[in-house]
Amino acid sequence: MSKKKIIIIGCTVLVIVVCVVVACILLLPKNKQGETPFFEKYEFTVVSPKDPVEVPVYSFAANKDGNEITVDGVSFIQKNMVYTFRDAEVSEPEENGNVEWKLTYDQKVDLEFIDSGNSSNWYYTYTCSPFSIFDYYTGDIYRKRSISGKNSTKVLTEGLNANDVTNKEMAYTDVTFNGKTTKIGILVEHLTYKWEDPQLIEETNEGRRYIATCNSGTTVHILAPKDYDGLMLFINKNGVTKEDNDRDVENYNKLVALQKEAQEKGEKSEELIELEEKKNVVHKIIDSNDEERKDRKPEDYYVIKVSDFIKAE
Repeated sequence: MSKKKIIIIGCTVLVIVVCVVVACILLLPKNKQGETPFFEKYEFTVVSPKDPVEVPVYSFAANKDGNEITVDGVSFIQKNMVYTFRDAEVSEPEENGNVEWKLTYDQKVDLEFIDSGNSSNWYYTYTCSPFSIFDYYTGDIYRKRSISGKNSTKVLTEGLNANDVTNKEMAYTDVTFNGKTTKIGILVEHLTYKWEDPQLIEETNEGRRYIATCNSGTTVHILAPKDYDGLMLFINKNGVTKEDNDRDVENYNKLVALQKEAQEKGEKSEELIELEEKKNVVHKIIDSNDEERKDRKPEDYYVIKVSDFIKAE
């Protein structure tokens, strides 16, 4: 008799527990249901938005158009860029529940090069990695649009609200939130660059060694639902190498040539269509099926949770 009671009570407790678990799962937003979030699955770690990070840049001699050239007697010592977040703002929610984040960071790099003095008509420059954003739950890298130069004043001076920025400036990616499809908008705004005059450090057997400092800034605009907590900033710790730069330049030049050809012929080639389609593909930050990212590991990245900027104030 007592055994039967124990069994019945045990079953009753089990049913209650199961019902509670099921109820909890059903109450979770759709993007939190099912499988383990991508961030947790790969065991990423975050850094504080207060802490500067250092990432290698690729510096080189260039012609007036910014293209890399070989200059006799000139060599570069590759250096790191220091990224420091200095400002974070979040707007009041719009009627549709979206807010706009504005995250601004400073960049500083000391380019170091040796010049034998045998050549002229060249310039020193560099290429670097910007921060991008991926999704905590899916690992998808959000699409983004970049603006710079005179165009970069548009968002700052016209007083655009969050909806205006989305419609006029941003690239956006669909995400599922609270059972509905919504859009995350990203705009990367490159602010002014300020070069300091090169400083002579020492005379060497190869030539004079100089350091030229560049200070710049970038603002990342993010449009997202107020309560969405899946926004993760990231940057590759390995930075940019010569191979990366060469590949990017080659791909860009190919795209420009194909677009020019399409304008002249009045139709797009299959190669151009394929390239444009590839640009619209949403990649994951780590993906065994993606040639560029298949060997990446969580420890290759500095990651910052966007919501931590509020906590850091």
